[in-house]
Amino acid sequence: MNKTLITATVAGIVLLASNAQAQTVPEGYQLQQVLMMSRHNLRAPLANNGSVLEQSTPNKWPEWDVPGGQLTTKGGVLEVYMGHYMREWLAEQGMVKSGECPPPYTVYAYANSLQRTVATATVLYYRRIPGV
Repeated sequence: MNKTLITATVAGIVLLASNAQAQTVPEGYQLQQVLMMSRHNLRAPLANNGSVLEQSTPNKWPEWDVPGGQLTTKGGVLEVYMGHYMREWLAEQGMVKSGECPPPYTVYAYANSLQRTVATATVLYYRRIPGV
């Protein structure tokens, strides 16, 4: 009884999910631009080792390869992975041509003055978009 119920539930979820994925675009509509708001990737904690916050717990905090609050090396690598995925999606949507540099002034990246946001924008601009 339980196996049948579980099988029926999983089959129902799969059927519902497959119907939810397909959406038709109304005739005459075409994607013209994409606005992407992104937060920085993996960063070191704002409270550094030896801080009052660390001293309030008996557990040892991990060592980070960058100062507190900055984008880590792994965070930059993860941002590149996400960028490759976004680049492929934009190519599928016809917004960019695969492997080509976009025309001048068609891509814009903005970041405030924090290291982690500047580093994320730099990865966005120079690693996600070939030829820039």
